[in-house]
Amino acid sequence: MYEKLEKFMKPKVFLAFALFILLVLSYFFIQDQLFPDYKQMKALSKEVTKINDSLKDSINGNTIDTETSISLLTDNLDKLLKAKNKLDTISPSKRYISTYKNFMLGISNNLRLYEQTLAIIKSPTSKDIATSLENINKYEKDCLKYYSLCKKDNLPLVQSQNFTKFFSNVSFYINQIIKLNRDSDIKNDQKNDFLIALDECINKFVPLIEDLSPAIERTLNEKRSFVTIIDDVNSKSVIFEDLKKSFYAISVPADAIECFSDFEDTLKIYNLYITSLINIVKDNPNSLEDFDDTFSKYKDLKLTIEKFEASYSKYRNND
Repeated sequence: MYEKLEKFMKPKVFLAFALFILLVLSYFFIQDQLFPDYKQMKALSKEVTKINDSLKDSINGNTIDTETSISLLTDNLDKLLKAKNKLDTISPSKRYISTYKNFMLGISNNLRLYEQTLAIIKSPTSKDIATSLENINKYEKDCLKYYSLCKKDNLPLVQSQNFTKFFSNVSFYINQIIKLNRDSDIKNDQKNDFLIALDECINKFVPLIEDLSPAIERTLNEKRSFVTIIDDVNSKSVIFEDLKKSFYAISVPADAIECFSDFEDTLKIYNLYITSLINIVKDNPNSLEDFDDTFSKYKDLKLTIEKFEASYSKYRNND
């Protein structure tokens, strides 16, 4: 009995299924014939979906290939604009006026999304890059929202995983740029602070490195007292001690260590020079030969200054 029933039902089921398929096809055929605006929008929706799906070619792991992205976005912008212009020429029927508006809003946000992304990739050091990323996220969200509404109205606007993956990677790429820019800004601020503090020390130091040998020689030749020179040296010593306190209070960036060390060596040699000079003039020397060691230290000082000037110039001019 069941076998008979099964034999009876099989043709019925097949017939019902075939009838259903025929009705569906008839619906779409009639829909295309009665509503040419829908037929045009359907063709455009497939075109837009294909354009957006092509972004897969610039996906590179979790990020994007910038050169390929620039080329694709540029070409796709032109194609999307042409698609939008075609959409502009359609006169929507009352039945599809809502679908038409959603399609127009979707493609408009699609264009803004491409334009903003292209602008960032071309100018990654732009100061308003964080705001641009916010715009990208908004345009993508709005674009997908309106396309989704079109899909509910049987318009086949399906954005593939390649589309969402691409813009997810764009967000990752931009966030990396923002981090790099932020790190660069911090580094530049540290460098500027260091140079300002070091320049203050240099300005204090320059008057201290006066060559006193002519004054010493003149004092010896005229057999005068060294009181004036002693007062001058003591005054320089006070300034020097204050300079050292300022210098060792400086915060030193990692890439400024060589420059800092060279100035530190300069100060150490100067300390040896000024200490030697004080000790000798206090003993009322009788000849220039008594200053040989002191003058030798002054020559050493000039050499360390030259070395420091080279590393200072290198650091200041290094971007």
